[in-house]
Amino acid sequence: MPGPFVVPVHGDADLPAEVDVVVIGGGIIGVSTALELAEAGQRVAVCER
Repeated sequence: MPGPFVVPVHGDADLPAEVDVVVIGGGIIGVSTALELAEAGQRVAVCER
């Protein structure tokens, strides 16, 4: 039985000129926080290694 199909995600090549919040770490907490902030109208950048 094959495993799940994984779709690779690639980040932007260029950094934004300005954001409201920078979230360090793309784990479940960082991404959830970034999503909540973005839904509240904040401009968010997530930095992940």
